[in-house]
Formats: sequence, C-alpha cells, structure tokens
Amino acid sequence: MRRMYLGLTAATILISAASMPVRAAEDAEPRKAIQAGYKEYDKMALKGMSGMQKWSEQYLSPDFTLIMTDGSTMNHKQYTDMLDRMVKAPAPAWKDVKSQKTHIKKLTMTGSDAVVLVQIETTFSSNLPKKPRFEWDKTYQETWSKVGEAWKVKRSEEIEVKKPEKAVNNKPERPKAPDNRNPQNRRQTPNGMPPHP
Repeated sequence: MRRMYLGLTAATILISAASMPVRAAEDAEPRKAIQAGYKEYDKMALKGMSGMQKWSEQYLSPDFTLIMTDGSTMNHKQYTDMLDRMVKAPAPAWKDVKSQKTHIKKLTMTGSDAVVLVQIETTFSSNLPKKPRFEWDKTYQETWSKVGEAWKVKRSEEIEVKKPEKAVNNKPERPKAPDNRNPQNRRQTPNGMPPHP
C-alpha cells in the first residue's frame, strides 16, 4: 500500500513538473502584451490628452469599468466621453506631462484573465503662476482580458494614492478644484489630469 502511495505521489509530481513549462509559456504571451501596453501608456501620456485618448481607444475593453478610491465609478462610455471633453476643452491649469513611469508590481493569471498590480508615477506641470510641477504616485489593480487577438483593460481600481498632486520645487500653488456641480467637470482631477483607466 505504501509503495502504491509513493508511486502515485511521484506520478503527480512528474505530471505537475511537466505542466510547468506549458503554463510558463501560456503566461509569457499575456505578460509581454500587457508590458507593451503599459509602455505605450507612458509614451502616449507624454503627448497629453489626445495621446491618452488614443491609448484608451486601443486598450480599453468595451465593458471597461473604472473604480476610484472614493467609490465612484465610470464605464467605458463615461470615461471616453470625459477624455473627449478634456481634449476639446482642457482645464485652464493643465499644461503637460513631464515624465511618467508605470511599474508592474505583480501579475497573476486567473483563468483567462490577468490581474495586475501597477504603480504609476507621474510628474506634470500646470499653467499656474510660476508654473509649479506636480507629482502623482498611485497604485491600481487592473484586470486585463483578451478581446479577439488583443489584450485590453476590463477593470481598473484605484487602491492607493501616495502623492495626490503634491507640489515639488517648493512651489505651493495649486490649481483650483473644478466645480463638480458642472457635469462636464465631474470626475476630473483638480489639475485637469484624467484618472488612469
């Protein structure tokens, strides 16, 4: 009986070991595509609102949902409509993104989806007097799914904000917060930068 148990255990180990290269190969494809997606996000952010709009058109799934730390949510249409408004009428304080780096902290395959923990560090400038620069340091948990032949973001949840619009260069001026009674301003950040999708 003991020999049979040891034989079954050895067989299980061999089967598991044999399947590991297959799983690694399966995980490599989404990991590569998702890394490329975040690299493109950093690149397009430097082009401003229109760049982020183009990235969203390519990388957001039709059933996309954004969840902010305050519990508010936006679906695909609401988010892309907001970007469209911001492209056509940028907030007065908005100028440009000076630098952005997205770090993948963890990527886990869950069935056919990839759950990714990402940290996004952004430095941007505004049109305020003395043109202060601001920093963001935010963490999101995002779910990527394969839509056709492409990997796209299905769900993005903002889970941590370490540096919300913190002034650097010792310049404390801050943009005036938008009037949230105006639907066109709702869910825009005080400096006119859209939340990450």
